[in-house]
Amino acid sequence: MPTLLPASFFSSNRERLRERLPNDLIVITANGLLQASGDGELPFAQDRNFFYLTGLDEPDFLLILDNANKKELLVRPTQSRYQQVFNHQVSDEQLEATTGISRIVTEKEAISFLRKRLQRIDTISSFSPSPAYSRIYGIYSNPSRRRLLTRLKRIKPSIKIKDIRRDLAALRRIKQPEEIIEIEAAVKVTLDAIAAVKKKLGRYQNEAEIVRDLDARFAAQADGHGFLPVVAGASRSCALHYRLNNAKLDKRTSILLDIGAQSNYYSSDITRVLYRGGATKRQQAVFDAVSRIQKATIDQVKPGVTIRDLELFVSDQLKQELIKLKLAQNRSSTRRLRRQYMPHGVSHYLGLNTHDIGSYEEPLEPGVVITVEPGIYILDEGIGVRIEDDILVTEEGNRVLG
Repeated sequence: MPTLLPASFFSSNRERLRERLPNDLIVITANGLLQASGDGELPFAQDRNFFYLTGLDEPDFLLILDNANKKELLVRPTQSRYQQVFNHQVSDEQLEATTGISRIVTEKEAISFLRKRLQRIDTISSFSPSPAYSRIYGIYSNPSRRRLLTRLKRIKPSIKIKDIRRDLAALRRIKQPEEIIEIEAAVKVTLDAIAAVKKKLGRYQNEAEIVRDLDARFAAQADGHGFLPVVAGASRSCALHYRLNNAKLDKRTSILLDIGAQSNYYSSDITRVLYRGGATKRQQAVFDAVSRIQKATIDQVKPGVTIRDLELFVSDQLKQELIKLKLAQNRSSTRRLRRQYMPHGVSHYLGLNTHDIGSYEEPLEPGVVITVEPGIYILDEGIGVRIEDDILVTEEGNRVLG
C-alpha cells in the first residue's frame, strides 16, 4: 500500500541522518522479494530503515546519499524481461512524489558513480548483513544486505563498511508527530477490532474464526497485521507466541488476543484476555493481579526512566502479587519467580517495527513510544494472562494510546 506520509517527512529524515554523518557516503538497499514456492513470492515487506528514509514500498531499490557532495540518488533496479512484462512499473514521477528525490538513476549509472567516488574513499556507510539464520528465533533474514555488500566488493574489493544502525536507531527512537499519528491510527483499529470480537465472543466455534474477522477488519481499515496474531484459548494462552490459532473453543473458556494492526508500516501491539461465560474466581484473581501490575508500571513511565528500570520494578511487583496468589513466599527468589511466571520483558519500543530499535539502558524521552505488558502464566493450572498497552512518553509523564 503506498504511504500517505508526505515526501517532506522522508526528506527531513535524510537531512537528519546527513547532519549526524556529514562526510559519509551512504548506500542502503531495500529488501528483495522472497520465494514462497516455485515462482510464487511471499508478501513483500520493506526494510524499515529504507522505508524511514524514502517511504518507498518497492523491492531492490538502492538509496545513495553522498553527504560530502550533497547528492541524493535513488537507484532503480535492473529488471528481467519477465519482470518488465508482468510486474507493476513505478514511474520516475511517482518515485519523486513519494521520496522527494529528484535524481532517479539506473544501476549502471549508479555503479559508474560509485566507481568514481570509491577512487578517493575506502569506506561506505551502510548496514552489516543480518545473520543468515537466528538460532534463537528460527527466522531467516532477507538476503538483500548481503547481496549489496557483495556488489560493493566487486566494485572495490578492499572497501570497508561502516555500520550505521545505531545512527538510525537514535533517529527512529523519538517519534515525530507524523509517526505518532500513524501509531494512534493503528491502535484505534486494533481496539475497535477487539471490541467487535468481544461482541461476538459467544458465537465463535474456534480460534480461526476470530483470526478471519481480524484479517478482514485490518485489511479494510489499516494495512493488515503488524505481526502474526496470537489468538489463544484456554491453556494455549501460556504459549507466549502461540501461532496455530485454529483450536476449538469451549463454551466457557479464556481467550488471549495479542494483536496489532499497522498503518504505513507503523505497528500497534495490544493484548487482552476475554472470558466466554465469565471468568472463574481463580482466573479473575490472576487477571486482577496482572491489571494491578500493569497500572503500577505505567505510572512509572516518564522521562528519565529506562526500560531496565521498568524491568526491575515489575519483578518486585510480580513477586508481591504471586504471594497474594499463594504461588510464592517472601523468601522466594525474585529472579526465579520472574523466569517461572513471567518469562518475557515488560516493555519494548514500538514504531516501524513491532519490537522497534532502541537502547534499553537509555533514559526515556518525550516522543518515545513503548509497550507495557506484564503477564502471569501458571502452566500447571492452564492460566495465562497478559495485558498490553501502547504508551507515549510525554513531558508530563505518559499518555496511554491504547
